[in-house]
Amino acid sequence: GRLVYDSGLMESQLDEPDLRSYLGVIARRRWLVIFTTLVFLGIAVAVSLIPEPEYRVRAQVLTTGVNDPVSMVFGNNNAGDLNRQATSQLAFLTSSRMRFKAADAYNGSLSKGDVFKVSVQPVDTDDGANTSSVVELSMVSTDPVAAATMVNVYAQTYVELRENADRERLTKTKGQLQALVQQYESQLATLRQPIIDIADQIAAQITEINQTLGGINLGVELAAGGGAEVLSDAGAPDTPVSPNLPLNLALGLVFGLFLGTALAFVRDYFDDSVKSKEMVERVTGVSTLGLIPKHDPGVE
Repeated sequence: GRLVYDSGLMESQLDEPDLRSYLGVIARRRWLVIFTTLVFLGIAVAVSLIPEPEYRVRAQVLTTGVNDPVSMVFGNNNAGDLNRQATSQLAFLTSSRMRFKAADAYNGSLSKGDVFKVSVQPVDTDDGANTSSVVELSMVSTDPVAAATMVNVYAQTYVELRENADRERLTKTKGQLQALVQQYESQLATLRQPIIDIADQIAAQITEINQTLGGINLGVELAAGGGAEVLSDAGAPDTPVSPNLPLNLALGLVFGLFLGTALAFVRDYFDDSVKSKEMVERVTGVSTLGLIPKHDPGVE
């Protein structure tokens, strides 16, 4: 007849499994664990080999520095002013105006709209409170040569725009100061009278302005780069940054083993069949008198 046992009694006796019982579950469900692991390894290989490799190209530009001629002329080369200039230039590098200018200058094989895929990030510095004046331009693409060309055009366009803006600023200021000098000289010419103190004050102002003009003339000559320069050109890398086959294989192996083991324990938990005579004796409290071997009709 059928063996009837109390499942509550069985669960109370087996509610403290040890390491051996865990290993037994894994051994009994080993094919489930192996199959699950192989499935995830196959998925990892597919994710790594099917997509087209992508490459990341990088270039760096210097937005401002202590030798910036504009900052030297206007006396804005202290730490606070340089940080504000670096923040302002970083905002300009990420602006739509800058990207449209770079798109107009680019004539490569990529779409002009891809210029909006160029990432602009300041290089990390030890001082987290200040913005770095060195900015990295990067782009991820399946065509590393075309991507490097676009990033280099972006960097060169920025340098040219910065140079033109600084030259215009210096030229405008130079014109304003020259007009002011002419105004003071005209006043001095009409005040040719024995008022020595007034004449000395005006002469001192003219001298100061002339000194500033001398600095501006020097700044105009030194502003060929606008204080900005390309630090490094982007090159086409030899190895892709994605997909990462070793990482995907490792993740597939870990997740496969974990999920396979979990499925083995779940299946074993819901399996209420008796596996051995020792389990029968523990559940029923009765000694086993004999075992009936399983008979396979196909075996003589």
